Amino acid sequence: MIAAYDISSDHRRGRLAAEFQGWGYRLQESVFQLRIEPADLEVLRGRIRDIMAGIKQNGILGWLLRGSWLTSSEYLV
Repeated sequence: MIAAYDISSDHRRGRLAAEFQGWGYRLQESVFQLRIEPADLEVLRGRIRDIMAGIKQNGILGWLLRGSWLTSSEYLV
């Protein structure tokens, strides 16, 4: 999965970056490649929701990849 975010809060941005680095590695400042199994996606979403609690105006997008193909794009929270 490729995940990208646009978050204005430095604190929340740092927490989310640390969470994503636990699942994969940073490609660019706010873009990460995550190695995540489908069963773990809800776990990750829950952690993102905890980090972003109360914030509605920031975006976190995820793109699911299968092999070398993009299969879907969605907001993670």
